[in-house]
Order: sequence, then C-alpha cells, then structure tokens
Amino acid sequence: MEENPKEKFLKKEMNEDITAEIYSVSTMNSVIRLSRERWGMLLGLIGTFFLSLNCFYAKMILKSYPEDFDSIEFLFMRGLSIVIYGFIHTSYTKQRILSINELPLKMWFLIRANANFFYNAFSISALWYLRASTVQIIILLSPLLVLVLSYFLLKEPLYIRYLFGGIMCVGGSMIIILNEKKSPGKSQKQDNKSGFGVFIGVLLSFISVFFYAIINISSKILASHRVSLNNQMIYIGGANMMYSFVYILFKQKMCLKIGYLIMCIFHGSFFYIYYICYNRALQLAQVNKIVIITYLQIVFVFILANIFLGEAIYATDILGTVIMMSYMVYNVLNPIVIHSKDKTKKISKESELSRHSIAEFNITEEHP
Repeated sequence: MEENPKEKFLKKEMNEDITAEIYSVSTMNSVIRLSRERWGMLLGLIGTFFLSLNCFYAKMILKSYPEDFDSIEFLFMRGLSIVIYGFIHTSYTKQRILSINELPLKMWFLIRANANFFYNAFSISALWYLRASTVQIIILLSPLLVLVLSYFLLKEPLYIRYLFGGIMCVGGSMIIILNEKKSPGKSQKQDNKSGFGVFIGVLLSFISVFFYAIINISSKILASHRVSLNNQMIYIGGANMMYSFVYILFKQKMCLKIGYLIMCIFHGSFFYIYYICYNRALQLAQVNKIVIITYLQIVFVFILANIFLGEAIYATDILGTVIMMSYMVYNVLNPIVIHSKDKTKKISKESELSRHSIAEFNITEEHP
C-alpha cells in the first residue's frame, strides 16, 4: 500500500531529525575530544617544564651553595620530600601502600626504584663539570640504549633506521659537548687546561644514561601490572633516602642550612608535579603528541640555564639539538609499519619507549 503524503512527510521529518541529532552528537563529541586533547597537551607542556627544572634547579642549588652542596646529601632531602608528597597524596586519594611482598614483579619494581638513585647521583655529579644543557642532551641519548637493551632483554626487533638515528643523535650530542671547552663560568672542579673535567662530566653523564635506560626498561616491564603512581613514588623516594643515609652515616656530616634544605625540598616537589601532570596528560591526549612535547625539555633547560645561570648558548648547540630532535620527531610522526596476515599495525618505537619510560603515569590508580 502506498504511503499517503502526510506519512511521507512525517517520516522524512523524523529521518532529518535523527540525522541532525547524530550530527550534533558527533560534533559535540569532537569538540569535547579536542578540548580534552588541548588540556592534555597543556598539562604535558607543564610537566615537561617541571621535568626540565629537575636538571636546571639542581645546578642552581650547586651554584648557590658550592661549599655545602653534596650530590648524595641532596638526594636524601629530595627523597624525603618525595616520600612525604607520596604519603600526602595517598591519604588524599585513599589508596593502599603495598608492602614489598605484595609488589608485582618484585625484582623489576625494586630495580626501577634503585636505579633512580644511581641515575640521579651520576647525573647531578656531572653538573659539577658540564653545563646543565649538555647533561640534559646526553641524557636524551637514553632511548638508543633502551633499543639495544630491549633487543637483548625483551627480544624486540631492531630496524635500520635506528642505526641512522643513533649516528645522528651521537653526532649532535658530540657537537654540543665540544662547546664545553669554550664555555665560561666553569666549576672549580673542572680542569680547563687539559679538558679532564669535561671528560669526567661526560663519563658521569653516560653512566647516568645507562641507569636511565634501566629505568625505562623496568618501567616497560611493569607497565601492564597497574601499580599505582604513589606506590612507585614512595618506593623511589625511599630508595633514595636509604642509600643516601648510609653515605651520611659514614661521612658523619650534613649541611643543615635552612635555605639549602628548602631548595632541596623544592626539587622533590618539581619531580612530583612532573609525574602528576604527565599522568593526567596521557589520559587526555594521544601519546605521540605528548612525546613530541617532551622534547621541548632541552629548549627549557637552554633558556633557564642561560637566564639564571649565565650558561652560554652557541650556534653549534642549536645545530646539535636540531640534528638530534629532527630524528626523534621524524620517528614519532612516521612510525614503522609492520604487516601481518590479519591487519597492519603502526608502531612508533620512540613513542612506545617514551610511553613506557613514563608508564607509571599511564596507570589506573589502585583503590582499596
């Protein structure tokens, strides 16, 4: 039976209303998604800034208290502040702190917590001999070592582009390291004539890169076990305190100047804010966009060190940074394509490494 004109008109109106509603919902979802992503990228930028402060501010404490600063004593105060922040946050979120026996993948969890101490001890010691920006650049080489360690420990594949990327990153960092000999304002620990101080600083930085790579690998392994952010922070701070306390007992001396202690505690707050911001950023925005933002940390360190510490920025510093960053950004924006029988997967190794290196942020918090 043929529909009458009235029924046709009503059906057409209803279909148009449904289409308009679907379009409206779709548009609203896109707007919400875009808004969430923008907030995520903003938080990622804030987190990256506070990450940059970790390197710059440690150098600032060193220059403010050159006669009192001790890398290990500093890590004790920093670890204490991280533990305090962790307990405060745990109390606020009503989470449960896991005992050592309850930790998933206990060995890797403890490796991750302990490696953090040695990474900071060597990287902060390197600041006696090198510019903050140079130390930060060398630490950015850690993804290359993570690739190699992932191949041996996690049986992940290596690709030819990593060889070219390694050459570009090492070459760019060497250009920046060579500027150390002409950089003014050396520490009293650096031998300007022989360059021995530069050698020591570079050696300490590369040792810290090794421990930073271990942190990334252990974080990658722990990523699937949903350990809460606060548990990781409390154990990291506790490991820093434990090692530092043993050192202080043997030394039997510790600087207790109020200004010095306050600056050390502030450093711990920067570290914790960095973790909090990144946790939220990765919940709101795509990982690859957050990863690119993290590369701005070297820009922040260059600017902060130049303004507040008087560290020079040379044209070759910019050249070396561009060489390194161009490969990293390219690798994020042009991921490796792996073909399988059922589907094609796009995997950006640098994105994956960066995601797992901050895997503790992208974890569902545990609640009792």
